[in-house]
Amino acid sequence: MRSRPPLVRTVLLLAGAFVAATLLALFFVRIERVVVAPGVFTGPSQPVRAARDGVITEVLAEAGTLVEAGALLLRLDARALEAERVELVARRALFETRRGEAERERRHLLESLQPAERASRERGRRSAELVLEAARTKEGRFAELHAQGLVEQAALEEARLARQLAEVELERVNAGMAQLPALEQAALNELAALLNEAIHALEELDAHAAELARHVDLCELRAPAAGRLLAPERHELLGRAVRAGDELVRVATPGVEAFLARLDDRGRARAREGLAARLRLESYPWLVHGTLDARVTMVAERRDEQGYLVRLEIDPTDAPGPLYEGMRGKARIATAEKVSLLWMLVEQLFQLGPR
Repeated sequence: MRSRPPLVRTVLLLAGAFVAATLLALFFVRIERVVVAPGVFTGPSQPVRAARDGVITEVLAEAGTLVEAGALLLRLDARALEAERVELVARRALFETRRGEAERERRHLLESLQPAERASRERGRRSAELVLEAARTKEGRFAELHAQGLVEQAALEEARLARQLAEVELERVNAGMAQLPALEQAALNELAALLNEAIHALEELDAHAAELARHVDLCELRAPAAGRLLAPERHELLGRAVRAGDELVRVATPGVEAFLARLDDRGRARAREGLAARLRLESYPWLVHGTLDARVTMVAERRDEQGYLVRLEIDPTDAPGPLYEGMRGKARIATAEKVSLLWMLVEQLFQLGPR
């Protein structure tokens, strides 16, 4: 029989020794079992909700960016409101014209018929109206202050009495104006009615304009606080129809409360409260201290559609940098159970273990 060369025998011996050492390591080397659970940080974030129904037409901040308090984040469609505002401006101009015409005609009538007497009585009437208006304003203000406990009841009664006296004086002045010739009075009354109609219409339009401006402001959604924006992607928001009260985005302020992860059936069978863990943060490079210590504080008994919820608490002072709600990572939970390398490979290969 032909003998093998010494080099071949040496290689075979080394290979056999390596295989034997590997098998021994697989049989006898024991390592701690680790359960991996992906999850996300929760924290003191603040929601940004739609203040009115509408459609999102602009997204002015990307998800994950840092925003200042009051920064404009989203804008809802305000084209219908803008068209209404233009119509409102046109209607207001019309009633302004009507009021001006009524005032000019009234002034002409007062100047052409018994100007001296009528001017005197008109000044008295206007003065009485101003006094009554001031008295009503004062009474209303005192009523608010009284409700707040800032004004005594006596002061409120005094303001009410002043208003009543002003009303009596205006009635007296109006009674004097009633002595004017009936024809002149009828013309004045007609002009006064037109003037009052125009004034009331302008007041209603101004109130409508203020309400419209408020609705336009509601179309702009701003950050309630400084922090990191947690939001869907831009294409998921643009064109989306929303209802008043819908949560659109969130602003995460610095700091976190806990790390919430999900376990599968095998992980749930081995995880329990009090176990130590290491969190690997996706937002930090592996070699730049992108991990921190954690401890399991809660493991859910029931499974939901995403798995078993597990809560881990950390010491934020050990973090490699600022932590925000929404920051993702993976928790490696040490189960304090040691198994051989061979058994671990068999488990992974054949999906063995508790279910």
